[in-house]
Amino acid sequence: MSESERLKVSEYLHTLAPNVYFQPSENTTLKYPCITYEPNDILRMDADNLGYIMYTSYQCTVITSDKTSDIPEKLLAGWQQSDWSTYFVTDNLYHTVLILYI
Repeated sequence: MSESERLKVSEYLHTLAPNVYFQPSENTTLKYPCITYEPNDILRMDADNLGYIMYTSYQCTVITSDKTSDIPEKLLAGWQQSDWSTYFVTDNLYHTVLILYI
């Protein structure tokens, strides 16, 4: 996963939320609303026993105290190759997990 790909993701995420964190440590104090993101997977597609295309993905988690936040929908609408993964609530914070493909 190249640094230029990561910076492309970071630049886009900063257009959606005031606080964006790449692989935050447990000691990091998050300010909400925020988006955390980290490398997720590399999807490899094969044909004739050869890998012909690979997609790098990042897992992005939108965390907000506002259950009606439109950040997840904006992220999905604005990033062409993205998928919704899951949603959960912890400590009165709403978490929407999305996968972005490069």
